[in-house]
Amino acid sequence: MMPNRVIFRALHCAIAVVIFFALNAYGSINGSVASENVFEGAPFPFAHSSSIVELPGGDIFCVWFGGIHEKSSDTSIWGSRLSGGVWSKPSEIANGAELSERRFAAWNPVLWIDPGGRLTLSYKIGDSPRRWSGYFKLSSDGGKSWGQAQAYPEAFLGPTKNKPLVLKSGRTIMPSSFEFHSSFGWHSHFELSDDCGKTLKKTGFTFNPLVQSIQPALIERKDGSIVALMRTRNGYVGASVSKDGGETWTPARLLDVPNPNSGLDAAALSDGRFVMVCNPLPERRNKLSLMLSDDGLKWRESIVLDSGGIHEEYAYPAVIQASDGKIHITYTRNHTHIRHIALKPGDIK
Repeated sequence: MMPNRVIFRALHCAIAVVIFFALNAYGSINGSVASENVFEGAPFPFAHSSSIVELPGGDIFCVWFGGIHEKSSDTSIWGSRLSGGVWSKPSEIANGAELSERRFAAWNPVLWIDPGGRLTLSYKIGDSPRRWSGYFKLSSDGGKSWGQAQAYPEAFLGPTKNKPLVLKSGRTIMPSSFEFHSSFGWHSHFELSDDCGKTLKKTGFTFNPLVQSIQPALIERKDGSIVALMRTRNGYVGASVSKDGGETWTPARLLDVPNPNSGLDAAALSDGRFVMVCNPLPERRNKLSLMLSDDGLKWRESIVLDSGGIHEEYAYPAVIQASDGKIHITYTRNHTHIRHIALKPGDIK
């Protein structure tokens, strides 16, 4: 007769296998119009923190940072263009060597098109998030060439992970944050410009130690109010709302969506719904899901985009809706690849 502990271990393994396949079957992405790595084979072993934008004409441009490892001084900002269903070979766009004799790591690139129609790349340079500085580059030819690196004004960082929100008024709201080890910990804020970035001002909400947040994602509702969804240290997604174009924000609160201290992104769909891509787990980042909402605050899981064992990691997503209606998602897969998925709005239920 088999010992009880052997039987228990066998049952435990069997249950784990069932759960694994159930997660992969639930909300399958079989209906996706694309699911592939942005690159195969690259001059860097580590890749992380992607951002995407739709270019005039419908091509998709993706950026990320890559190097030996996350804090390595050799990390650079890399980019690739999706045209005709094919991703271009990754090319280097920015690095720390452009800015000083001592080269520092490049981090967290963010892409968007500003109110003047310029493709903008924002990124960070430094040896850690506590000591990095914000820079940006502009392109007038869809990312084929880039201007010189420019620094944000002192005390401003630009967007720390997610794309800015450009309002109909032309105002740009950049979701930003600082990370400290002090008693103030992590804290999100917003950097506003009404003149294509020539001048900036900072707004935000009162610091709350119960909602220590960074890396906001912004969505605009039909009534003009703006919801900021945030990564937190407190076990759940944080949220704050502005009803005056980003001038003032409600106190941050926690939503009923687990967050294992992991980055997220969100987008407003043309049909009035909202999507958020995140790791809806109390710990670890081994499941990435697309969440759906009608108001930007109450969320339900719609599709499991990727899942695996406890040592797998699928994280730091970016999401946009293109002009043809498709929802494009990129994310870090095990810190070696950037994965791209495209969905039709009808597949999201």
